[in-house]
Amino acid sequence: RRVDLQKLNNPQALELPKGIAAFFSCKRGQEAFEDGDLKHGIFFHFVIEGLRGKAASGGKVTLSGLKEYVKRRVIDFVDEKLDQVQIPDLRESSTDVIILAQQQGEIEETFTWKGRKRTRRVLRLDLGKGVTLDLVRIKKGTFKMGSPKSDKEAFGVEKPQHTVELTKDFYLGKYEITKAQFARFVDDTGYKTEAEKDGKGGNGYNTTTKKFEGRDPKYNWRNVGFAQTDAHPVVNVTWNDADAFCKWLKKKTGKAIQLPTEAQWEYSCRGGETTKFFTGDDAVSLKGHTNASDVTAKAKLGFAIIFEFEDGYAFTSPVGKFLPNGFGLYDMTGNAWEWCHDWHQKYAGGKRIDPFGPKTGEHRVLRGGAWGEGPRLCRCAYRYRYAPTDRYEFIGFRVASILE
Repeated sequence: RRVDLQKLNNPQALELPKGIAAFFSCKRGQEAFEDGDLKHGIFFHFVIEGLRGKAASGGKVTLSGLKEYVKRRVIDFVDEKLDQVQIPDLRESSTDVIILAQQQGEIEETFTWKGRKRTRRVLRLDLGKGVTLDLVRIKKGTFKMGSPKSDKEAFGVEKPQHTVELTKDFYLGKYEITKAQFARFVDDTGYKTEAEKDGKGGNGYNTTTKKFEGRDPKYNWRNVGFAQTDAHPVVNVTWNDADAFCKWLKKKTGKAIQLPTEAQWEYSCRGGETTKFFTGDDAVSLKGHTNASDVTAKAKLGFAIIFEFEDGYAFTSPVGKFLPNGFGLYDMTGNAWEWCHDWHQKYAGGKRIDPFGPKTGEHRVLRGGAWGEGPRLCRCAYRYRYAPTDRYEFIGFRVASILE
């Protein structure tokens, strides 16, 4: 099969046929080492060794097992025979690049959760001009949605806690939608956000007065007052803006893209956990996992309600800067509030199956907290709401897709 040579410099940009795995000994800018005592290069020597059974677990060689075996053996070999200084970033190199495997359109990746390796299945969508979007496959399941009656910290709209069954696997964005991804949508369609169209603008932070300002034409998704790069989550977007992005992406990729339902969002945020935060019941357990109101925000912005740790960001952070949850999703708590598909309504009791929300309403649901929120609003069960035309410097979104 003919391969674009330029894409070989960026292995993750390769579009592989279903059932094909591509193996790379190093990433761009690194050098692949060889050894005269081996028949093949160091990397491929251990790939073959692993495939012949040394990477087997339970009698089978899996892609994740092979990846871990090859990485470990290459490092051990280099430590023993070569000067480690020659490859200072080997241990820190991305495990996603050492072996790129695509099966049925999905990439298998590893991540760490509570000190143990886990795998996630990722569908990578090409948005054009070198911009991609990763969706993580979330397995169907049943969970308790909302907060229990005994939780005195919870708000009334989080109760009653009820059982929800999601009967189908689905995809959810590994990250919040970034400015780069939103810019591709705008470039492709000429779309103008509601903050730009209605002349009222959005909200932002005035670095001169050091104050947050309400609606002003100078503020929109391109400018929120504080510094953002293409890797930051897009904010100052309305529910309608987010929905327009989903419709564009659905047309562009042929995938059933939409905003996640509220049930899909909470199920994914919990990542298999039942505690207040996906890291535990104590707010400090989120240290390293979230960008929220913290010691940094208190010092720079004077916020009073904070997490008692320092995350290093007063405003938004680039997506994926913090540790993932148990499903391998990033920034499910903090960074930016995320629009959900549902109209806001009170919970009903009893078991719900694939809830989709009411057909009409006044406010849309937001979840997850943001860079300026304290612990109570960053719990997995907390529900926020705004009108679909509202836009703020702390509201963004991520996308979901029904599994085909």
